[in-house]
Amino acid sequence: MSEIEGFLDQIFLGDCIPIMKTMPSGKIDLIFADPPYNIGIKYDTYNDKMPYDEYLDWSEQWLKECARLLSDNGSIYVAINDNYAAELTLIMKRLGLHMRNWIIWYYTFGQAMSKKFSRSHTHILYFTKDKKDFIFNADDIRVESVRQKIGDKRANPKGKVPDDVWKISRVAGTFKERLPGLPTQLPIELLQRVVAASSNPDSIVFDPFCGSGTTPYVAKQMGRKYIATEISPNYCNVARERLGIDDKKKETRADIGSRTAKEGYDNEEHIMEKINNWKSDQESRDWINFICEIKKIDINDIINIKCSDIPGTKKSDLRILIETKEEKFTFGIQAKKQNKQGYNHLGRRKVEEYVEKFNFSTNTALGLKKYCGVTGYSPSDLFKSGKLKETEYLNCKDIPEKKTHSEGTGRFYFSELEKIEQDSIKKDFREKADEIFRYILVGSGEYKVDFMIITKKTDDLEYHIETIEQTIERAKESTEEEFINVSRFDNFKMGKHITVQKKGGTGGADYLQFKWTNIFPK
Repeated sequence: MSEIEGFLDQIFLGDCIPIMKTMPSGKIDLIFADPPYNIGIKYDTYNDKMPYDEYLDWSEQWLKECARLLSDNGSIYVAINDNYAAELTLIMKRLGLHMRNWIIWYYTFGQAMSKKFSRSHTHILYFTKDKKDFIFNADDIRVESVRQKIGDKRANPKGKVPDDVWKISRVAGTFKERLPGLPTQLPIELLQRVVAASSNPDSIVFDPFCGSGTTPYVAKQMGRKYIATEISPNYCNVARERLGIDDKKKETRADIGSRTAKEGYDNEEHIMEKINNWKSDQESRDWINFICEIKKIDINDIINIKCSDIPGTKKSDLRILIETKEEKFTFGIQAKKQNKQGYNHLGRRKVEEYVEKFNFSTNTALGLKKYCGVTGYSPSDLFKSGKLKETEYLNCKDIPEKKTHSEGTGRFYFSELEKIEQDSIKKDFREKADEIFRYILVGSGEYKVDFMIITKKTDDLEYHIETIEQTIERAKESTEEEFINVSRFDNFKMGKHITVQKKGGTGGADYLQFKWTNIFPK
């Protein structure tokens, strides 16, 4: 089963942010988000009147997760009011998304006003993950053009792609479509256009604020897979009933997400909060002492410390600004948490990117592609192309005839690679270990990492801080005769802690990933 399959065709009850954090990156083809507008609507479980800065901070958190979830050719549409449309646009651009359209949804049943013009529109911000590669099915959304209406022979018989002003009525209280007790129900017609334009059959559509469930309802009707979250138990029940979901069978992942929100904490925010309260938090004060000692800063000269989150997928999770009487210092922090499995993901890139970055040899490049099951290099692909004999193919452990795969066509285990490929991989990874560790741990530029803070949850929370150079030295630790060795799971390891393996299950992937087992020092 692929990482995303456990989430499909479900509506999860709970805060969307912690639930999204449990979802794998790069799997969602289309996101439609209609968040609370922060205008004081009386929802049953949500405060719709946050302070301005707090609302924007919260918006950046959920948008950051949405950006992470989008597939390489994915799209996101965000419905928002006048008050925050510009701000959310800037956040999405800062997260690396690309604007396609600023759509105006004009509805005929606007709000009556007596001291200003009646408001009868909502902004829909349409962004894509990639500037050029994205799904857009123009022929599926065409409408009658003016030329067609007046009988102009020059008219395209297919019609035209809609303008960026959409005249679609909102769901008024008297409409048959209206569901009881839901103040912000979206019209089916609106979602039909979005889903048709920016997804294909079998695409995955996600709505983090699904309310009455219009997005998953339309996605299901149009043959798409869907995932949705909703914080209100009442609205969630309405949406599930609308889609015919059996609550007892479909709450497993939602329970996980809700439990994560209740039991745990977001580690980056937790560390950030502690640092910002350093004067009254002894553990945080110890971290500041450590940083000052390493960077030769007199702690008595400090007049202000500010720690902030770094949006996007950068090496640094947090940025800390230390201001003294004389100057300002900025450092990057990687905040890691030792989870129950005892490992942390450090780096994940396409095989070709690693090959180019570290100038790996031809044999290393070939071995890594076979090891990950990159298309064209799996046992099945090589057998079909005549490059692998039948006896060799049938001896491979990870082939469709021996296992049922949810994706890909299998891969070569490390021990199944040619001896020259194994030796080449070991040689390149051993010789380039320092360069590799710096790439997956440190980064460069303004997001360069200077310190690592690790949290371990036992009965209480334990913390460890070290310089990133100390982290690299720990990564090099080895009790083996060889620095590069093969684990009992047929992955290869660098030293005692770092496992190098393909991303995903047994079905093959284009990505190679590095994981640190038991990152918290003993």
